[in-house]
Amino acid sequence: MGNALRFDEIATLPAALGSAVLPLAAYWNRDIYEWTKDQVGGDLAPFEHVRDVLNLVPEFGFLVAEVASLDAAPKLRGYTIFLPLNADGHSALKSGDFNGAAVEDRFLTASGQRADALYWWCTVAPSAVSLGMVAVVSQLQKEHVRRAPIYTKPVNEHAEQLARFAGFEPTAAGASYKNAGLFVYERSAVRSEAAGLRGAA
Repeated sequence: MGNALRFDEIATLPAALGSAVLPLAAYWNRDIYEWTKDQVGGDLAPFEHVRDVLNLVPEFGFLVAEVASLDAAPKLRGYTIFLPLNADGHSALKSGDFNGAAVEDRFLTASGQRADALYWWCTVAPSAVSLGMVAVVSQLQKEHVRRAPIYTKPVNEHAEQLARFAGFEPTAAGASYKNAGLFVYERSAVRSEAAGLRGAA
């Protein structure tokens, strides 16, 4: 196996044939919510809460669908949601005061505004979502979010392995990070700029 492909580099791959990435906010309904429960089981955030979050940040909810032909209705395969956090939300995430089951509006940036950080909130059917990750990561290269670090909190060992493979690293416990189990991915744009500054010194 070759070197791991870092998260930002996924956008350079060719898109998967037969798949489409659609705005989840436009499709969110009870059927998708019930399908989610069948997929993941356990406790979920209430339907209305997910709907309200998606309406606040519609550009960060991605539905991956199978498209058999131009005249066929897309078939749901999976979805993933990122949350754009403002400075208060970023601080709350690091301190452990951020509740992913009940996301507070005050921690989110408005659509189109610069985000201080991104939180990878959830992924349902990750193997299917991987088919659409080229388009997803491309959306996360937009100017107002391309420098924001991305955080995730793996829910099991498999999710942790995937996070590590994509370049996410566990945050160091201490004064800055009190949220146990949190992983972070520093964006390529920030790393490149830092390297340039070191080279110029």
